[in-house]
Amino acid sequence: MSVVLTLVACCGGITWWIERPGPEVRVGAAPQNPTRVVIDEPASSGVVPGSQWPRACSLISDDELHAVLSQATAVKRQPAGQKFKSALGTNSFEVPEASCQIEFDLPGNGEPEHANVHVTLDFVGSEFYVKQNYDDYGTEVALPGADMCHRTSAAYKCRKGGVDFTLSGGVTKDVNFAGQKGAALAFYVDRVLVEYVKLILAKLP
Repeated sequence: MSVVLTLVACCGGITWWIERPGPEVRVGAAPQNPTRVVIDEPASSGVVPGSQWPRACSLISDDELHAVLSQATAVKRQPAGQKFKSALGTNSFEVPEASCQIEFDLPGNGEPEHANVHVTLDFVGSEFYVKQNYDDYGTEVALPGADMCHRTSAAYKCRKGGVDFTLSGGVTKDVNFAGQKGAALAFYVDRVLVEYVKLILAKLP
């Protein structure tokens, strides 16, 4: 929780410092009926050609980011490509925008606090190969529309149809979320990141 120290003079010249929480960061809900992502049929290799994968940064728009965190400012996106092997383990191929790091500021005392959301497309192709290659590490969680999802300390990994993706993120420890109990990061994963996971699941066919 973010705190500000207030100097208070009291009793017999003794000075006390009183901790006051920083401004609350409100958490909303992701849109329930977003525009669906169009994904082509996989090739004979079991993989959708890399150039036709969804762009990772398009999976969470600025408006959708602000639907959950309306006080986010200074939003910056860092897309990144990646090289993959085909589902059959033979030829490799490039995906122009397989991941996206979304960084932004949240209210703090004086200086802003910082947070991020990171989206990674792990596989887009045949549902059979998604099932074969899905990593079920972590605690299984039931989320609307997902074929399967697992949660770790700072990430969610999900599959739906022919798409396997990971969404992770972090937040500075002094952010003061409305309704927060416990550490900021745990609350961020439980209440904030999960909204973006549900958003992406709602977009996938």
